Order: sequence, then C-alpha cells, then structure tokens
Amino acid sequence: MKLAVSRTLSATLAAVALSVGLTVLGANPPEAAADDIRACDPGGTTSQDVTIGQQLNAQLDSDMRGNMDAYETSCARMVVQAVKARGLSSRAAAIAIATVIVESHLRNVNYGDRDSLGLYQQRDSWGTAAQRLHPPTATNSFLDVMQQFYPNGSWAAEPIGEVAADVQRPAAEYRYRYGVQAADAQLIVAALWNAAPGTSTTLPGLSTISRSAGDLDVFAATSDGHLKHRNMNDGVWGCWATLPYNAKIKGDPAAIFSAGRIDVFAQGVDNRLKKITWTSAYGWYQWADMGEYTVTSSPAVTSRHATGIDVFAKNGENKIVYRHYDTVQGWTTNWSNIGLNAAAVTATSAPAAVANADGSRMNVFARATDGSLLSLMWTRDAGWYSWADRGGNFTGRPTASTRGGDAVDIFLRDHDDSFIHRYSPNGADWTTYPASDFGGHIFTSPTAVSMTGQRIDVFTRNSGADLIRKTWTGTNGWYDWAGHGAVGAPAC
Repeated sequence: MKLAVSRTLSATLAAVALSVGLTVLGANPPEAAADDIRACDPGGTTSQDVTIGQQLNAQLDSDMRGNMDAYETSCARMVVQAVKARGLSSRAAAIAIATVIVESHLRNVNYGDRDSLGLYQQRDSWGTAAQRLHPPTATNSFLDVMQQFYPNGSWAAEPIGEVAADVQRPAAEYRYRYGVQAADAQLIVAALWNAAPGTSTTLPGLSTISRSAGDLDVFAATSDGHLKHRNMNDGVWGCWATLPYNAKIKGDPAAIFSAGRIDVFAQGVDNRLKKITWTSAYGWYQWADMGEYTVTSSPAVTSRHATGIDVFAKNGENKIVYRHYDTVQGWTTNWSNIGLNAAAVTATSAPAAVANADGSRMNVFARATDGSLLSLMWTRDAGWYSWADRGGNFTGRPTASTRGGDAVDIFLRDHDDSFIHRYSPNGADWTTYPASDFGGHIFTSPTAVSMTGQRIDVFTRNSGADLIRKTWTGTNGWYDWAGHGAVGAPAC
C-alpha cells in the first residue's frame, strides 16, 4: 500500500510544491552558528528540559545521541506541544521531529540553503521570516502540507520517514535520511508527550487589573484559544465568564483599565494583535484585529494618560517593539524598536511594562538570552534610555506593577520555578533593595496589580494548573498563597 500511495503522490507533488514553496534540501543540514540561533520557547529552557535531554542522550542511536541539550529539548517540546494543540497523534509529532532532526538538528536557525529558515528550513513561500522562525507556526505549516498530501489521516498508516520526505521533497538520494531518524524521533516524542508542564507556555496565561479599591479582574487565556474573565469585589468572587470569542488567542492577555473602560490585548493564533473592549455603558464588544503586523509574543500594556495605551510586544527579530494606541483616535504611531542600544539587545520573552501615575515615566522589562532581567526606562524629559542588564536567571516573562510615585515592583518565575520579587524606588535603582526569593513552585509567569498604594495582588498557577494568589499589604506584609480553583470553574 505504501508504494501505491507514494506513486499517487509523486504524480501530484510537483504541482503542489509550487503552491506551498517546499524546501529542497542540500547535501547536509545547516551547521550551528551560535550567534544566529533563535530561541524556540520564548520563556527559555527549563529544568525539565535539562532532565529529559540527559535521559534521551543515553537512549538515542542516531544524530541526536549525546546532543540533546536543554535548548534542543525545548525545541522538540515546542514542536510536540504544537502537534498536541492541533489534536493530532504522537505519530504526527514523530513525523515532525524526524523532519527537524534532518533539517536543523533541532535548532531554530536564522539561515539555511538559499532563503530557508528555522527548524524545518522552510523557504520564503511558506511565510514571513517571523512565521518560519516561530516553532508553533512553522509546525502548523508543516502539518498543513502533510494533511494536504495525506488526506483523511492516511499519513498515520505510512512510514514516518516516507511521510517526512514527501512533505519536504529532498533530492531523491537524500530521502532515506528521514527514515534513519524515525526511531529516535519516536523516543523523543514519547519522553515529551506526557511531560508535566515546564514553562509558562504550557499553561494558560493571566492578566489582572483593579478598577477600584477592593476590586480585581482576572483574565485567562485557555488552551482552546478563548478568553475568560472573573471579578472579585470586596472579597467576593464571581463566576468565570467566557468572553465573545470570534478570535482565537494564545499566550498571556494584557488588560488595562481607564475610566469606565477595559481593553484587553492578546496575540492571536495568527500572530497578529487582537483587542476586546468593555465599557460600562455597553458591556463587551467583539474582538478587533489590530493590523497585519506579526508579533512573536504576548503583548504588554500600560498607560500615561486617560485615553492613551502604550503597547509592547516582541517581533520576529527578537526586539521589543512599541506602538501607541489612543482609545479615541486609534493607532497614533507605527511599531518601532525602543532603547538607544536596541540593535545590540535580544529579548527571549514577552515584555512587561508599567507607567507612573502622572505619565512622566515608563519602565519596560524582558528576559535576555541568558535568562537575566533586561530593563528600559522612558521619561518625558529624555525619552528612551538604553536597555540595562539587571542580572538573575528566570524563565517565562516578568510582570511589573507600581504602588505609586516612581516605584516599581517586578515579579518573576525563577529558573527553578520559585517566586521572586524585586523592588526599585524609582525604576532605575535595582541594587539598594535585594531580591526576595519566596521559594515554592509556580507554573506560569505571574501577573500583578496594586489596587492601592498599600496593597499588591499577584496571580499565577500551581502544578495542578489552579489559580493562586499572593497578597502584600503595607500593614501585614506578604500573606500565604491562597487557592482559587481551576480557571473556568465555576462557570457562569
């Protein structure tokens, strides 16, 4: 049966290849160039990636034996997660993993034969550079073609190497290479398929705002791409409501409140920015598309005046970019890099941002390639300063809030999953007050808000994926974690 399927495919592949721009491999996969390799997980590698990689190194028999470092494991993890999110089986994941072993040795490289890029070495007809260097998008593009070539799940009955070769279409003498990697690909998928969550990208993201003293709103993206909302008023929690979902989103939402209005921004599954708005007069509107610009991370938002929203995200070049949105006029600026030394700075996480109450100062934060905290300041008098490295080693994205004045509180998920707090009295001095490590294990990047100058509420999720909250007050300091159950339950 395989021969019959392959003969049928061979009669149609040439025409299909013209429409999807399939890669034709050269003699060898690209060699590593450390300064031209992109992160696969924007949250970086995890301790779990280290452990699984070490275990696999002794089990594998082909190219990746002894070469499954935390980075390569994180890339495999992102591929496997993308396949699972699509609802396909582990065999589909093994086909994808065998492909990326051959094409890039599980490295998200920003170069290749001619215009090929990324894990799959996809050519420019597959999408923009940002899309091809974004593992979930690249994986879904690969799966689209696989299902086009093998409709109705017929790929599941064919040899892994044959399916991979039919999708990638190398020269005839190189087709065998995918089959050579098939057994190792299955071992890698088996190690990752049921692995416990290891980064913020494996659990729905969170955002929180306060409309008044005693009032909190929590927003959570769910694994099916919808947005849920829950309100607490004077200590009483309401139910979880699913907001209108004519848009599919991923990652962490970013909510902001101004008088009588809530705006929630999010990264769509198409990697374009989306926004949904609530007003006290109307309630929730439908999702709106914020343009065709591709973002490769969840957004961050802050505000310096009543109708203005400052929006930040990471782009395909791993730069934190900025654009200003006015709730009356719409977009008033184009996307642009920020920081005097932007060209020399690479971010590996979504940003965080906070502004002081009088709008004279903003602070922006992100994760550097080595896991340290990057910070950038803007002032009304001087504009953007340079990015500065504040040290540390965390995973996921930071979150920022302010208790008033120029003070900034930063909350992080450390590399060992513990909960970290850092404080600056003015957004510039990060040495006077040492970081506080609260220990424990959190399983998504935190989100924080100050409803008054004497209170901070931080939300994240535990190993069971439940919502948990840690509160600080000026009177009593930090309270213990409080549990708030599963996101989405109880439902309205």
